[in-house]
Amino acid sequence: MVKINIVGDFYSYKINGITFSNELQQQINIADLNVINFEGPISVNSKKAIRKSGPNIDQDADVPVFLKEHGFKLFSLANNHSMDYGGQALDATINCLNEDCIVGAGLWHEAYKIKIFEIRGKKIGFLAITQFEFGVLDDIAFCENKKGAAWMGHPCIDKLIVDSKQQCDYLIVLPHAGLEYFTQPLPELRTLYHHFIDMGADAVIAGHPHVPQPWEVYNRKPIAYSLGNFFFDEECDKPLWNIGLMATLSLDEGEVCLHIQPLHFDTGTRFVDFINDTKINLRLSEDLDIFSNQSAYIETVYRHCLSMQAYYDMLFEMSGYNKLSIKRCLGFIKRKLLRKTTFVDDSHFINSLRCEPHRWVLSRIYELKDRNC
Repeated sequence: MVKINIVGDFYSYKINGITFSNELQQQINIADLNVINFEGPISVNSKKAIRKSGPNIDQDADVPVFLKEHGFKLFSLANNHSMDYGGQALDATINCLNEDCIVGAGLWHEAYKIKIFEIRGKKIGFLAITQFEFGVLDDIAFCENKKGAAWMGHPCIDKLIVDSKQQCDYLIVLPHAGLEYFTQPLPELRTLYHHFIDMGADAVIAGHPHVPQPWEVYNRKPIAYSLGNFFFDEECDKPLWNIGLMATLSLDEGEVCLHIQPLHFDTGTRFVDFINDTKINLRLSEDLDIFSNQSAYIETVYRHCLSMQAYYDMLFEMSGYNKLSIKRCLGFIKRKLLRKTTFVDDSHFINSLRCEPHRWVLSRIYELKDRNC
């Protein structure tokens, strides 16, 4: 039997002081392989942030050594921050982690390539992909000699999964996608991840929302929709921000079993540990109940989409696509002059339309508005 631990997003601007509990470290040590999402490149001296929607982040250059020393051997770079400081920072990250230890980013032929580990006589392949974010490789005609991350919506993905399964005994897909801070996956992502299983994937273990989302078994194959954060070096008041999941896959005789354990991290004490808290367990259980009840699930999704309308209205107005009132314009100018804010450029508007989850939410909002007309 092969045991693989997969955890969510790791980001730290200062690695000093981060510790794992003995129980967590023991769980890492006994696994055959430990996998983590490396959320952001390492810091380089001559860095220049790319133009994008959302924050640009980079990590302490000692993070790769720290994570390797603590037992992690595979790092997914297919995420929305890998290219935050361009190809130079991505190169430095890959060199520091080692090409044999990364998946999901690099030049075109590197990003769209599975990473295979041979463990206990079994070949286990990993494919890491992300939603359409700034830095994805979306068109080989323009991106063949550029660096970036593999895009989950590229037409080559189906064939890549089918062909990759021919090269290994087990294939695990690692998507980075979803709505941040929402504790349910969008229906379109459920359909897509089911499709990955239908194409030959043996498990789909995803992340990006920064909070845990439910998990399920589809056609005898496990799907975890978001593992949340493993450790993220920022304070945030969003519920479940400090809660992550460790997904342990047991591979045996062609079967894949999933075991989930909740984790907690504290940016103050810089301590990561398993958590067995009644309130947290109840919340995760409630989210699973909603997920398994189709009418409750759809109602929750639509309600959340409608709650985001003000957010998109703000982005569109700040990008100049809606008419602003004079009062609000003066407010923006005042904050700009006082250096309390900067104008948001078209990148936010563009991202809202081409990033799949945002586009799906917008479509749902306008669909509901049409129904109510």
